[in-house]
Amino acid sequence: MEEARDEGARYPKHLKAALKARGVEVVPTPKVNHDIVAGRAIARRRPFDDNGDGYRDTLHWYAFLGIVDELYEGHDIFFVSADRRAFGGPNEQDGEAGFHPDLKGDLEKYDAGYPWIRWFTSLRDVPVPGQFMEAVDGRALWVGKAEIAAHILDYLRTNDLDVDPRRLGLADSIADVLVLDLEDATTQDLTVQQYYDNAGLRITFVIRVEAELAARTVVDATGGSFIDEGRLEMPLFVSGVLETPGYEAPLGVPNIVDIRAEPLE
Repeated sequence: MEEARDEGARYPKHLKAALKARGVEVVPTPKVNHDIVAGRAIARRRPFDDNGDGYRDTLHWYAFLGIVDELYEGHDIFFVSADRRAFGGPNEQDGEAGFHPDLKGDLEKYDAGYPWIRWFTSLRDVPVPGQFMEAVDGRALWVGKAEIAAHILDYLRTNDLDVDPRRLGLADSIADVLVLDLEDATTQDLTVQQYYDNAGLRITFVIRVEAELAARTVVDATGGSFIDEGRLEMPLFVSGVLETPGYEAPLGVPNIVDIRAEPLE
């Protein structure tokens, strides 16, 4: 328990160091006059709700306004929060006019608005400005789908794969799964992005492979327990990312993200 507490105490420092290493700046708590915050609460202006709750959301908003004040001219600025109740307006779309009218009024003081100010409900939806070109020349990808699938299949065959029996829809009694053989790789989905600052490509893939598996179950019996191993054949859908530094350069090592029995919808 004490070790867990110590690890928890160290976590904020580790997180800040990891973010800093990736070029992320943590914005300090905004210096906003308490009377302004209290007046906003009394007036029930968003992000405060109708009960006057929303202090932390309001600090979040004022931190964002500080960034707008400092960086708006010449920068695209993204606001990220899944809290539609605190920040959202009725019947409005994310990223465009999604803010509550109270918050739009705050932005109007800076003459700031869409598309330079955008709201996203998840970091996963935030585009990275300047990272990838919007369109990729068809010549940028010099290998076909079959070659990419074969490259990934070679990697899968020569590396130990962590396959979760639950993601394959197998019974809870199965303890683990070993991959015995993989054949017939075909590309199901392929997305190619090209970096702005070099000719490198990022290839997001989903391939289907026919797999022979050993499903192992721990069986309790008189005198102890033993492992019962059953064989089965099934298709696996493998998704991930691989990169290559430029035209006709070798394909990189695949980064496997997921292995499942059914393709993602």
